[in-house]
Amino acid sequence: MNTQRADPQRSPKPLILPLEVPLNAHEQRLMTRVRSEFVEMPCLSLAAPQAQRLFGLTSQECERVLGRLVASGFLSNTHGVFRRHTGA
Repeated sequence: MNTQRADPQRSPKPLILPLEVPLNAHEQRLMTRVRSEFVEMPCLSLAAPQAQRLFGLTSQECERVLGRLVASGFLSNTHGVFRRHTGA
C-alpha cells in the first residue's frame, strides 16, 4: 500500500497571471475575444480545457488569457471553473 503524501510543491499552479506581466499582441487579441464571449453569454462557465477547445487556444495561451482575466477581476475561478465575476 502506497502511503506517500502529496507534495505541496508539486500541486498544479493556479491560473493567475499578475497584471504586471505583459501580454503580446496576439494574446491581447485573444483576451479581447474571450472577454467578448463571456460578455455575450453572461452565464457561460468553462473549465480551462473547455475554454481551450472553444477558443482554439494552446494550453499556454489559455493559462495566460484566463489568468489575466481572473487577475483583472473580470472572471472568477472557482474550483477550476471560469465564469464572469458577479461582484457578489
